[in-house]
Amino acid sequence: MVGPVLLVVANGFSVNGGAIGNSAHPAWLALEAFAGDLTLNNGSQIYGYVTAPAGTLRINGNCQITGGGAADRLAINSNGKLLLLN
Repeated sequence: MVGPVLLVVANGFSVNGGAIGNSAHPAWLALEAFAGDLTLNNGSQIYGYVTAPAGTLRINGNCQITGGGAADRLAINSNGKLLLLN
């Protein structure tokens, strides 16, 4: 990814392994689930700022968000992590 990106998905989003965003520049990605949940599974990583204003932000088994998160509801399970950056 090169430069700042705003990605808005309509009805929720699941990441099932792998990484999204740039680990050296988490501020370059803003990911929003407009209506629905945002779920990370299977060791997924997101480098960026995520929002789920009308859903649940779910960080499951060994998954991590580095950047920030905002949601109607937050669930962190089985060693999931949310690392907040300024």
